Amino acid sequence: MAVYKKIIGKDEKGNPIRSKNWSIDYYLEGRKIVETVGRSKREAEGVLNERKTEIRQKKFKIKPRVKDCLFKEFSQEYFNSFSQNKRCVERERVIIRHMNDFMGKKRLSSITLTTIETYKAERAKKVSHSTVNRELDVAKHLFGVAVDEGKIESNPVKKINKFLVDDKREKILSIVEIKKLIDASPPHLKPILIMSLSTGVRKQETLSLRWDSINFERNVITLEATNTKSKKSREIPISDLLRNILIEMSSKAKSVYVFPDPRTNKPYKDIKKSFKTACKKADISGYRWHDNRHVFATYAIQNGTDIATLSQILGHQDIEITMRYISPTNETKLRAVNIMGDILSQLEDADVEMLENMEKSRTDLETFEKTGKKKKHKKVVSLYDNWSGRADSNGRPRRPERRALNQAELRPVCCPSHPGNILSAGYAEYPSCNLKVNDNSSYIYNGSNKRG
Repeated sequence: MAVYKKIIGKDEKGNPIRSKNWSIDYYLEGRKIVETVGRSKREAEGVLNERKTEIRQKKFKIKPRVKDCLFKEFSQEYFNSFSQNKRCVERERVIIRHMNDFMGKKRLSSITLTTIETYKAERAKKVSHSTVNRELDVAKHLFGVAVDEGKIESNPVKKINKFLVDDKREKILSIVEIKKLIDASPPHLKPILIMSLSTGVRKQETLSLRWDSINFERNVITLEATNTKSKKSREIPISDLLRNILIEMSSKAKSVYVFPDPRTNKPYKDIKKSFKTACKKADISGYRWHDNRHVFATYAIQNGTDIATLSQILGHQDIEITMRYISPTNETKLRAVNIMGDILSQLEDADVEMLENMEKSRTDLETFEKTGKKKKHKKVVSLYDNWSGRADSNGRPRRPERRALNQAELRPVCCPSHPGNILSAGYAEYPSCNLKVNDNSSYIYNGSNKRG
C-alpha cells in the first residue's frame, strides 16, 4: 500500500515525468487496486486510510469487471429492452440508427463528453435543434442504463447542454383558411381533418379509431386507454356535422376501423404527405397536423367553453398544459387594445367634474350591490347637534373637553348663550359666560366643567 505519483513519460534527458495527481494502491483478495485521488498528498493519504479501514471491516467491495462492448452492440440491447415498450418505438429506431452511424464502432468506455458534443454539432447541421434535443434525451437514457449495468462509470451526456428552442410555434388558422384547407383536402383526408378540427383529438387517436367506439345514440366517441397518450379512456361528444359524416361513412364501411387505408383495410400509418399537399394547395405554410388541436382549443375558448371542460376533451391531466393550447388570434388582440382606445377617445371631450360624479355614483352602486346598504356620507352638524350625552364603550359619558384639547386646527364659532357674539379663531374663551369653544364645536365652562 503506497501513495505516489504515476510516471507518465520521460524528458529529453531520460528522467521520469510524473503526473500532477497523487495515486494510491492497495490489495484486496489478491488483486491490486489503483486509484487516482487528486493533487493533494494529504487527501490521498486520507483516502488510503479509509480504504484500509473498509477492508479491515469487510465493508469494501470490488466492482465486478464487465467486458467492454461497442456502442452498436449495446444500443441494440437497449432498443430491444427499452424502446420496444414505448409509443415512439419507430422514432427511437431512427434516432439510434443516426447515433450508430456516428459512433457505432466506438467502445462505450471511449465515448466522452467531447464525442457527444461533436455528435450534437454535426446533427445540428442536418436537422432542427428540437430534433437534436430529442436525440440527446434518448442518448442520455441509453448511457444511464449503461452506468446502471456497470459497463461505464459515468454518463457522458449528463453534462451536455441542450439547444434553446422556442416551442411555441403553433399556427392558428382563420375561418377562411380553414375553409380553404378542407376544400383542398383529398377525399380520404377530408373526414379525418374535419374530425380533428371538430374534437381536438390527436392524430394517432383518430387514425386508430374503431366503429365500436362510436355511440350514435349518445353522440359520443369513446377513446380506449390503449390508444390515448395518457393511457386513460375518455369520452368526446360528436357535433352534428361530424355525426352526419360518420353515419354516411358507416353505411359503406368494410373495415372495423373508421379511417382505414383501402389498400390494407388497416389504419393509415401516416397522412403527412397528403396533408402537406393540401396545405400547399390552400397556400398555408408552417402548419402542422398537431396545430389542429390548438385551433380547436382557441375557438372553443373564444366561444365560451370553460377551461375545465376543454381540458377533459383534450385529454390533459393538468390545466396548465391546456393553457398552452389557447392562442389569442389577431381579432381578439385587436378587441383587447380597442377597449382602452375607446375609453381614451371618450376622455378627450369629457369634463373632469362630470367624470368625478360618475365615478362616485359607480362606487356607491358597487357598495350597494355588495352589501345591500347605501354608502353613508359624512353629515355636517350644527353647534348644538355636535354634543352628545351618549356613553362611550367603557360606560362613561363622553367628555367634550377631552376632544377639545386634542384639536389642532380651530375656527371661529358662536357662543351658544350669546348667538350674536362670534368667538375668535382658535381655542377661545368668552368672558361673560366662562365658555371655552374648540374646532369641533365642543365647549365647557371654566372651573366647573358643566356642560352648556
